[in-house]
Amino acid sequence: MRRAICVRMRVLPRAFAQIQSARRALRNWAKDREDVQFQFKCTQCGKCCTGKGGRVRVNDREIDEIARVTAMATADIKAQYLRHSDAEDQWFIQQTVDDTQCVFLEGNKCSIYQARPTQCRTFPWWPQNLISDYDWHVAARDCEGIITTTTTAKNAAATGGIPPSTAYSFDKILPEAIVHDIHRSGENFTYNELTEMIDDLQDVDENFVPEYKSELTAKFSRHIVYRDEDVTVMDTFFESVAPTRCFFFNDRIHLIQSEVALSLHSTVDDPDLEQSGAHSIDRDTLMLDVHRAMCIPFVWKTHDDEELNVAVLGSGAASLPLFLLKHIKQISRLDAVEPSATVNKVARKFFELEDAEASDARLNVHESMGEAFVDAQKEQGTITYDVIAIDVESGEWEKGIKAPPFSMLSLEFLTSVKQLLTPNGVLVVNVIAETPTALGATKAAFREVFRSTRVVVQLPSNAVFYLFNDGEPQQPPSATCSTDKNQLLESLSKDEFQMQRVQSPALLQSIASDVQPF
Repeated sequence: MRRAICVRMRVLPRAFAQIQSARRALRNWAKDREDVQFQFKCTQCGKCCTGKGGRVRVNDREIDEIARVTAMATADIKAQYLRHSDAEDQWFIQQTVDDTQCVFLEGNKCSIYQARPTQCRTFPWWPQNLISDYDWHVAARDCEGIITTTTTAKNAAATGGIPPSTAYSFDKILPEAIVHDIHRSGENFTYNELTEMIDDLQDVDENFVPEYKSELTAKFSRHIVYRDEDVTVMDTFFESVAPTRCFFFNDRIHLIQSEVALSLHSTVDDPDLEQSGAHSIDRDTLMLDVHRAMCIPFVWKTHDDEELNVAVLGSGAASLPLFLLKHIKQISRLDAVEPSATVNKVARKFFELEDAEASDARLNVHESMGEAFVDAQKEQGTITYDVIAIDVESGEWEKGIKAPPFSMLSLEFLTSVKQLLTPNGVLVVNVIAETPTALGATKAAFREVFRSTRVVVQLPSNAVFYLFNDGEPQQPPSATCSTDKNQLLESLSKDEFQMQRVQSPALLQSIASDVQPF
C-alpha cells in the first residue's frame, strides 16, 4: 500500500483557459502547511466533467459498479462507454464525439453518480492541486466550488450566489489525496474500499498520513521569488525533473509567459537562497516545445561560418534569444524586441538578461512594439535578417486567433517583414488558433505574401510556421530542404545543435501530424 502512494506525479499541463484576477497576490505556503485553509463547496455545476482531452481512469471494480448501477453487462459498458489504453494498461471513460465532455454527463448531472469513479470523488483534492497556492488557484478555473479571492466575485455573478463554503485544513484533506494517488497507481479498489483502508491504516500507524505529507511537500513545491501588482516570478521543484523558473501576469496566471531551467546553487531547503532567487539559469535547455520548434530553421542556417542576423519579436524573459546566443556562434547580431517595461525589468533581474546585455555585444534589447520595430528597421534600411521569429500573444482571442496579434497578420506588416529578410531568410511564427477555420485564415494571410516554400509544424496547442523568402534556404551538401517529415528528421539528426540542445528530432517524432507544406 505504501508503494502505491509513492507514484511520481505527472508534470502539470500548462495550457488552461483564462482566469479573471482580483489582483490578490499569490503567496508562499509554510513548509508544514499549517497556514493553509482550503475553501470548497460543490455546486454540482458539472464543469469538472467537461473539457477537451478528459481522462477519467476506471478499474475493474469500478466498472462492475457502473454496470450494476446502469443494469448493463460489464462487457457492454466497456464496449459502449470505455476505451482501453494498452500502453498504460488502464480503462478510461470515453469523451463525447466532439471531445467536450464525459459521455456520462447529462446536462450538468452525472448519470452514474452513485458509481462515479474514485478520480471524480476525490476532486478537487488531487495532489497536483495541493502543491502550492498557484495550483489551487489554477484548479479554481474548472470548479465553481473552489473559493478564492480570485473566483468569489465571478462565481457569485454567474450563479446568483454560491453556497457557503467549508474550510478544510491541509491535514484534513490529505486522506482524499492519498486515495487518489493509490487509485491512480492502478490498485483495483473502489473509493469506499480505499477510504476504509486508509482509516484502518491510520488506526494502526498514526504516522502514515504525516509521512505522506512530508513526502509530498519534499518532492513537489513551488516558491514565489518575486511579485508585484502585475507579475509573479515562480520557481518550481518537482522530483525527477529539472527545476524551473517562470513568470506570468497576475491577471492570467494559467498562461506562462517564459520558462527556463535552473542550475541550483543551493538545495530547496535553504530558505534564504530561495527567497533571493539565488539560482543560475541553465542555458543548455529549452523548456517550451514552441521554442524548440522555432529553432528548427537554424538547421538550414548554421552549416558554415557565415554571420547571421536574428530578430526575436516578443522576447519575453529572453529565454529563446539567450539560448540562441550561447549555442549559435554564427549569430553576429540578435535583436530582442519586447514592448513591456515590466517584462524587461523582470527579465533583467530574474532571468539574467542584465548580465547578458553587459557581456554580449551581439545582443540588442528593444523596448518597442513589434510593428514599430519593423517599421524603424525598414526605414533605416541598413540591416536584413536571416531569421525573424515572432512569438507574440495578444492576450485575447480575435477572430479565433490569440497569437500573433491580428495586426501582425496584415498584408502591410507581413510585406514589411519580408522586405527585412535576406533573399534566403526565413520568418518563423508561433500561431495559436482556436479553430481549424481560424488556422486556415492565418495560412491564407501567409500565402498572400510568402509565395515560396511554406511549412507548418503542428504542436498540441500551437502551430509553428516557417515562411521562406524568395528562394529555398541555403543548404549544406548533406542536408535536404524538404517538407517531408522523414527527410527533415534526417537533416536534424545530423546536426549537433538540433540533436543535443534543441532536441528537435525527439520533438517531431512526438508529434502525431506530419510536417506539412501549405
